[in-house]
Amino acid sequence: MEAFLISSDPNTGGIVGGLMTAFTVLAVVVIIVIVILRRQLAQKDRGDTGNLYTHVEYDPKRNSEDKGYMNIGGHLSQASPEIRLKNAVSSSEYYNTSQISTVIHIQELHNIIAIKSSEKNHIFQLEYMRLPAADVNKCPTAQKKENLTKNRFKTTFPYEHSRVVLEEKWDVHDDDYINANYIKDYKSERQYIAAQGPRKNTLADFLKMIWQENIEYIIMLTNLVENGKNKCAKYWLDKEKPKNIGLCSLSLLEETEYAFHTVRMFSFQRKDSNDIRIITQFHYTAWPDHGTPEEIGLVQFHRVVNKRNEPGSPLLVHCSAGVGRTGTFIGLDSLLRQGRERGRINVFEFVKQMREDRMSMVQTLEQYVFLHKALLCGFQERETIISEHDLVTKASFLLNDPAPLNQQQLYKDYKFLEAIIPVYEDEYKEEAMNSENRSKNVDMDILPESEYRPYLASFVEGRNGYINAVIVPS
Repeated sequence: MEAFLISSDPNTGGIVGGLMTAFTVLAVVVIIVIVILRRQLAQKDRGDTGNLYTHVEYDPKRNSEDKGYMNIGGHLSQASPEIRLKNAVSSSEYYNTSQISTVIHIQELHNIIAIKSSEKNHIFQLEYMRLPAADVNKCPTAQKKENLTKNRFKTTFPYEHSRVVLEEKWDVHDDDYINANYIKDYKSERQYIAAQGPRKNTLADFLKMIWQENIEYIIMLTNLVENGKNKCAKYWLDKEKPKNIGLCSLSLLEETEYAFHTVRMFSFQRKDSNDIRIITQFHYTAWPDHGTPEEIGLVQFHRVVNKRNEPGSPLLVHCSAGVGRTGTFIGLDSLLRQGRERGRINVFEFVKQMREDRMSMVQTLEQYVFLHKALLCGFQERETIISEHDLVTKASFLLNDPAPLNQQQLYKDYKFLEAIIPVYEDEYKEEAMNSENRSKNVDMDILPESEYRPYLASFVEGRNGYINAVIVPS
């Protein structure tokens, strides 16, 4: 009973009061800590932390059922990278893209492209604006008076630190200059040479570079003439007619034309040597001037190149200026290799790296967006080319596949096409949706994009140039 009695000792009240005060202070501290923790958690949920995206990466230890989790700064968060990115974009009209990681896991590439393409490529545009601009102050040799006529364009020069230096002189007036740069791959190894298309006065320099660098494969991404303008000097002649330039003789051994590209084999010989080299040129002919080709077409071309090209001597890539199409192709080649080896890519950082070696690589926003989409297509690893000899056998196999529908190759190919079909917003179909043209459409869900629509040129009173149709390549 004594344990339940309150002592009448005068010191007891002081002790009890002290204990109550201590408990009160402790409770207040606990409440404050809880409030701070809740605010921090809420802040993370809103995606407001400054450098959140620089630490986003998948945790490979989690099983496939938990693939929605990410390791964020040491904490697991149940959100995919594209959702975190979308939240960051929607949280404010402007955000600092330097705080968002540009590392992309290849399995997330499709969703990332969809988000970055929204609002007229808003995020792509912000990224592209962060790329380093051309700096002509880094090009002293290119701007020497004697070299100015060797540049195809007045402001596209090779940077000094990475330019190809010609070692031989075939003439007393020769110097060491050519408008070309070494370009590093994703491993920071010099695997490419990006060059402008040769001019008539630089053909000897171009062949000199091919011999010096022991080039075995050339990628040509421009036609000789586009829209009435000369884009590249022809550095080969027709079959069995050798072209003699400087100390070199170039003979066309074989030429095979395909729908979107041509493959040529040259015999390359020095007049002062018995050494004969065989060079293969892959000429992509379907890249429109001031535009981009179909992603699947360039990917198929790249696969043709990849079957023949083996790591060794640098891969020579040129278009007209040697920066736009050239940078896009090099980016496709190197980033596909990186993605297959490491499971992730960083398009922004690779383009930035290329621009540190040669100005303006991947020259336009359109090419930057296209590079992402071409990579998505390239990672599908689908070989759809069928030779004429194998057509009957292949068709019979596809049409008589006994497997369940969702496992048949035809079904998989169809689903793949559905996945890569671009989604065009209404602004691309404005003409089709005009009040004067609406009655000409059988189905308002099937409208032609203006970019691919033929325009009726003949004049008929009361009618305009609109028709619900598109131009399709062969």
